[in-house]
Amino acid sequence: MAIKLEINMTNKWLYSLIAVGVLLALGVGVCAYQSDMRAGDPLVMGHSAGEINVEFNGAVVSLQTALDNLNPNVGSDGLNIIDFSWSYIGSYSLYTEFKGGTRSPADKISNYIIIPDTNKLQAGKEYGFVLFTSGERSGKRNWANGSPFDSRCYNSGYDFWDLKFSHFLSSPGSNMVYTAQGVFLHQPTNIIAGDGSNTVGTLIAKNTHDCSDSGKGSYRIFVFEKQKLQEIMNSLNRSNPNPDYVYSDGRIN
Repeated sequence: MAIKLEINMTNKWLYSLIAVGVLLALGVGVCAYQSDMRAGDPLVMGHSAGEINVEFNGAVVSLQTALDNLNPNVGSDGLNIIDFSWSYIGSYSLYTEFKGGTRSPADKISNYIIIPDTNKLQAGKEYGFVLFTSGERSGKRNWANGSPFDSRCYNSGYDFWDLKFSHFLSSPGSNMVYTAQGVFLHQPTNIIAGDGSNTVGTLIAKNTHDCSDSGKGSYRIFVFEKQKLQEIMNSLNRSNPNPDYVYSDGRIN
């Protein structure tokens, strides 16, 4: 036996039922949202701190990143490092220098990495540094103590450190490549290059060699208080463990 059910209602009742349905849907949505960040059960509904973007010190980052950088263990002074960009890390440097090298002759003062006699640094004091080099090929430089180290060389691009250092460890194809971190004693003296050119400052490293057109290749060096650089490196290593983030207290002069 078939049963036929017919419901007749006016437009007024139909619209009323639609309105009630909308209100119920909104009520469910309100229950799903908690304005109190400490309320609710994220295991049941909600988002993790890594899924939520917030504005932190003028930059948009994940909530988890912002929380991590509020950790008092980041540094005794509370480092403002919310990613691996040198636009943040470089802000802690006491001095920075960029130069490009040229060939013929290679061994000249303008191709050396030198910290000048500046009132920003104190003579007779040790400082930490981070060195980036730029070039299309791999070569060598010598530290002030004569020890060789790997360095980019040959033709290189322009340097815009606040934009190009998108990551502490830049890839070899970028303008600047992370090369070394170390310590030097700032003791300005008269430095004389192989071609007889000279200047007063602290020698960090000499010209590029063991590559095409020795002498060519750019660099960017950042100088820090030793303790501050150690805090920075430790913070980076905690966030992203990497042998290159391990602070080195080795002197290069």
